[in-house]
Amino acid sequence: MPRTYIKILDIKYGMKQFVLHVTNSSEEINNTATPLFYKEMIQAWQKMKRITEIVKTREDVLNQIIWCNEQVKINGKVLSDSDWSQNGIQRIKDVMNSDGKMRIEYVSQIVKVKAEVMLKLNRIQKAIPRSWKERLKSSESDSVGKQELKVRKLTQEILKGDKIKVTEKSIYNVLMHEVNAQKSTGELRWEEILNIEIEWETVYRELNRKDSIRERKEIDFSWKCIQNVVWTEQKLKRIGQSNGICSRCGIEEEDLEHLLYMCECNENIWSIVEQWVKDFDDDIKISLNVIILGYRSKDGNINDNTNLINMIIDSVKWKIWKWRNDIKYNNDWCEIDRIIREIIGLLKWKKEQFHRMRKDKVVANMEIIFNNM
Repeated sequence: MPRTYIKILDIKYGMKQFVLHVTNSSEEINNTATPLFYKEMIQAWQKMKRITEIVKTREDVLNQIIWCNEQVKINGKVLSDSDWSQNGIQRIKDVMNSDGKMRIEYVSQIVKVKAEVMLKLNRIQKAIPRSWKERLKSSESDSVGKQELKVRKLTQEILKGDKIKVTEKSIYNVLMHEVNAQKSTGELRWEEILNIEIEWETVYRELNRKDSIRERKEIDFSWKCIQNVVWTEQKLKRIGQSNGICSRCGIEEEDLEHLLYMCECNENIWSIVEQWVKDFDDDIKISLNVIILGYRSKDGNINDNTNLINMIIDSVKWKIWKWRNDIKYNNDWCEIDRIIREIIGLLKWKKEQFHRMRKDKVVANMEIIFNNM
């Protein structure tokens, strides 16, 4: 991007590379002669900053820029005061002490129009998020992890100097840190439903293991289940596209738990699958926990047997989803016996594929499963 457009608001706000440091200057940019393409580039950069910006410590709050900050709003609009910004009132630490008290005397000495000081300070105080103000008043010590420090350093390097050094890898690292640092809505939901603290890193490591024998579509569907982004009848009801009732049992509302486990149509399926894999674990019980998070051996280790069992569970999950869609969209109702036969046919097809790929151990273990059918 030409430096001319990167510096488009520098003089107005008295801050070097202003548009790269703030998170919402869309209104200001739209009032300039910046070409649409570069406006969209700036807006995309600021959107990324909104997603990745971490405000956890007292220092984070104090260093936040007041103007054109997506988090600092009054009546849904960001604050913008170029006069105060040019006079050096740019960050929260310029108007607030570390204990959260307003710096009235300090600001009065800097700005030119004294009569507006209290009015504007009150406006800024109202716009600052409550969580930030509580953070300043909190007596808890700040703690920043090594990974977070690494990302902050990376972000500083991206914005370092006049020469903007932005690579696809650097942006990816910043984005992925935020993804890994905070639990998604789906992850929090499953922890609440299952009433357990889940080691998500272990779940994803098993789901994406290099020697996985699951198909890509099955892995993707399992990921969608974890993130709770599967278009169940419950979700479709929220946008007026369904009455919310399960198309298979026709009785209960279909959320993800009902779709994969709780529906009466699934009861026989999972009990049959338990019989198939009993030679690998006599005590296996396929619960909602196992269906969503994957099977773990008794010692908690991930091995060839867990890989095989999870492949079967994911194949069944995918078949249940296809069964539901056939009923909903094609009016193709079928009995559970037919679904079981189709699952067996799918597993036999997979066995042939593994045989061609010379995965002899997998083929041998699948023979054990077929003997239990």
